[in-house]
Amino acid sequence: MKRLSETEIAKLIVLLAVLFGGWLRLMPVLQAGFPINDGGMFYTMIEDLAANHFILPKFTSYNLVNIPYAYPPLAFYVGAALKVLFGIETLQILMFLPAALSTLSIWAFFEMARQFFSDSWPKAALATMAFAFLPRSYSWFVMGGGLTRSLGQVFLLLMLAASLRLYRRGQRRDIWLTGLLGGLVVLSHPEASIHGITAAALFWFFLARNRQGVINSLKVAAIVGLVSAPWWATILLQHGPAPLLSALQTGGHSFYSFFESVAFIFAEEKLASVITVLGMVGILYQLTRGNFFLSAWLGLHFVTQPRSAKAAAIYPLALLSAVALQEIILPVLEKGAKVSSAWLTRRPAQMAVLALMIYALLSATVYDLELSNNHLSPAGYVAMLWVRETTPTASQFLVLESEVDPALQKSAEWFPALAKRQSKLTLQGQEWVLGNRFSINFYAETQQCLYQEAGCLQKLTFDYVYLENQQIEQQSSPYPLFYSLQRSAEYQMVYKNEKVSIFQRKLLP
Repeated sequence: MKRLSETEIAKLIVLLAVLFGGWLRLMPVLQAGFPINDGGMFYTMIEDLAANHFILPKFTSYNLVNIPYAYPPLAFYVGAALKVLFGIETLQILMFLPAALSTLSIWAFFEMARQFFSDSWPKAALATMAFAFLPRSYSWFVMGGGLTRSLGQVFLLLMLAASLRLYRRGQRRDIWLTGLLGGLVVLSHPEASIHGITAAALFWFFLARNRQGVINSLKVAAIVGLVSAPWWATILLQHGPAPLLSALQTGGHSFYSFFESVAFIFAEEKLASVITVLGMVGILYQLTRGNFFLSAWLGLHFVTQPRSAKAAAIYPLALLSAVALQEIILPVLEKGAKVSSAWLTRRPAQMAVLALMIYALLSATVYDLELSNNHLSPAGYVAMLWVRETTPTASQFLVLESEVDPALQKSAEWFPALAKRQSKLTLQGQEWVLGNRFSINFYAETQQCLYQEAGCLQKLTFDYVYLENQQIEQQSSPYPLFYSLQRSAEYQMVYKNEKVSIFQRKLLP
């Protein structure tokens, strides 16, 4: 039987990474039977775009508060096209398309890793394996809201691969390819755009800090602007620069975001953080040899765009783990032999890689079992449809649930999309309106009313209170607010099921 060459084994590792990594991305969605976590606003924006015959609306109908339709729209065009041309339901699109795109990002990462390691297939394959199994590489990308995040990630990784080629070779075709892919990043996701700009600037600094590198960068920037012009020019004509300037002020800069980078708590590995530790070893190894490229890349995003830095920091972390494996760990298995160009054909290295793959797969599977529970409950879905069919169109709701982080409040985000009523406590979309006033503090503080009396709500204007995660069938609830609303003469319970109770605020004489 013919032995596989090193390149063939590396290709097999990449293939297994794509197959098992794809399964890890699809499994939570299949178990949930509903989009993971968020996606309510994107559900509405896809519906708005399809209803408007693929012409960008001035505002989205989401939450009925005139939120500018300023979000980069490429993913919504893809979703609306699938809906109109193939009759696929929008909920199904938000369930499966993010997982599919996140799987495609594994291949895109391999292309980037291959360019970074100057076409070294073994290192690129090991880095791809690490990326495929790190939960943070897909956790926020397979969610309903991951529709834009996952599309942006695919184009971002391909753009980084093209920019690496550009700054190392300086060929004209790489200028055009980097610019085209950069434009698609801008059209896909706002934070991916910032990560792309800052990473490309870092690549220029380390690889092409010269006059020609500056000229090539300016050419790329011009192409990016041209490709993305149909979107940003439309926004400027309809709204002026206000929505874009507002979104730029919501990056989440704080000391804690910097702490996450130096403490290496962002990869979300569920069992022992093996890949993270390998990445830390890789950093020490490179720093002792005066190589600061990957270390600077890892820390860069926590400075420029902390809110989504974890996702971008995964790229250099996975590359660093491959450095540690090939240049430190695997040579030890060969009893101190020098790194061989064909080490991957040797049995000890193969067994070590296989063991790491199995363990990382097991760890990510445990993570998936928890992730699959993070979705709107069937009872919540039914209650929102009842609201849509029963309550007055102009009704305003306070949607309260136990989750404090607005980014994880499934009921608050899905309520405006499914109930078609205004939710006073829904954060999504406000980044295009509030600017530096964008803060989760107000939303988190109001959630604390769950543990207080009904008087806590008096300062707010609303018509109904929507409470989720009650055990109504047993007439029990963990929330003092539930009992206070039951006793209050100002409120009347108008709906209940096994998870949801809805109280109407009465007009007292």
